[in-house]
Amino acid sequence: MKPRRKRYTITEKLKVIYRKTNDGEVVAFMPELPANYGKIVCYAHVGQHSEATLEYYQSTKSAKPAEYMALHTELKSIYNDVELDVKRRMYYTDLTENWRENK
Repeated sequence: MKPRRKRYTITEKLKVIYRKTNDGEVVAFMPELPANYGKIVCYAHVGQHSEATLEYYQSTKSAKPAEYMALHTELKSIYNDVELDVKRRMYYTDLTENWRENK
């Protein structure tokens, strides 16, 4: 019998880091959501939820509030049961605690 996978529950706050790519697209990174090992959950207007590599995250730059406000409003409508806690940086421990094992 396989061990049961721990069910993930979102706390009252969800950390979100808004970054922009070299071509100006704003992407939201959510390090507290479960992702495959070495990846981070991200969200963009086009493509919506996905997983990104850490290298992709590191290739982006911090977005200003005026740049990410439209994406923030869209995310608030999706995650309407939690407060989006906007952060400027991501900590490695936020990721590793939520990485799923690939088996």
